[in-house]
Amino acid sequence: LWAWISNIPSLLGILGVQFMAAGTVGTMFGVTFETGVWSVGSVVLIYSMLGGMWGAVITDLVQVSVIVVAIPGLAFFTSQILTANESMTMWSGVGELLSSPFVPQGMASTAIFNILPFLLMISVSYDAYLRFQSAKSGHSAKWGAVFGGLIVIAISFCAALIGAAGREVYPAINATAVLPEMIQSILSPVLGGIVLAALLAAAMSTANSLVISIAGSCSRDFYNKVLNRDEELNNLPFAKSLSRVVVGFSALLGIQIALHFEGLLRTMIVFATPYMASMLVALLGGLIWPRATAKAAYSAMVVGGIVGMIAFAVSVPGPFEGQFNADLALLIAWSLSTVVFVVVTLMTSSAGEKS
Repeated sequence: LWAWISNIPSLLGILGVQFMAAGTVGTMFGVTFETGVWSVGSVVLIYSMLGGMWGAVITDLVQVSVIVVAIPGLAFFTSQILTANESMTMWSGVGELLSSPFVPQGMASTAIFNILPFLLMISVSYDAYLRFQSAKSGHSAKWGAVFGGLIVIAISFCAALIGAAGREVYPAINATAVLPEMIQSILSPVLGGIVLAALLAAAMSTANSLVISIAGSCSRDFYNKVLNRDEELNNLPFAKSLSRVVVGFSALLGIQIALHFEGLLRTMIVFATPYMASMLVALLGGLIWPRATAKAAYSAMVVGGIVGMIAFAVSVPGPFEGQFNADLALLIAWSLSTVVFVVVTLMTSSAGEKS
């Protein structure tokens, strides 16, 4: 039950971030950020309610196809403008760019502090379990994740190259204006439209999957496994109706998050804090330590969950906002949970409890 309760804010936070990204792309089309957020949110809401999981699969396939073509294409054209003179090849220009430090001097600890929590929480995020639940078999889930991860790495490299090259060519402009400037200056209107469509597709594809994930979590993890644990999901009369209501409600909440929060990474970490603070040590500890016991896992969840909920409460807009740093809270929660996990495991193991 706690895993379900704490996981919903995490999924909503990532959903809000996708709508933030969509709103930013909307400004490149000449509309306001708010209009972009509402437009994309409404479209995602409609086709998620009408299409369900198969709708998510089909639209994701189309959207990913656009991304795979457009983003590497823009990276290629971006690499060409790095040539400082006729004697420099495109590859030498890219090599020179990649050889420069990508973390600003003196910012290594800050980068680790911001990135480490996000990297760790991916390992036990809900989409990993959703991938397994939706796949035909465990084999399909595993290799689907492997190939999907390779695509993400390739596309991420291209996106990073575009951003780094843009700052090299236009060092004086704001970071958020780098990509629009690159699109307008080096691409024709048709190609620029394709790239913008790819950016929108990336946000909408993820948002669509997240909305379906939230609906599936509510119907399966709560309505079925908590309220009706002796029944099959397909036999429950209100499962589909509940899913549709949750799709609509979660899309509206995601839109509100996008409109009232700032910073993509910060928003994801803040909303993931309750789940990650409580579940990371329990899940990974039980996986890698054969002696770990159930009592130790539950104890670690309680300790981490308390810290995570306090951090979440003081990180959202309100009278206590800013009193506690969500990144620091995660590290504190993980440290305390690890100590409790180890101590309780040693105590219960010596008492004879089964792992």
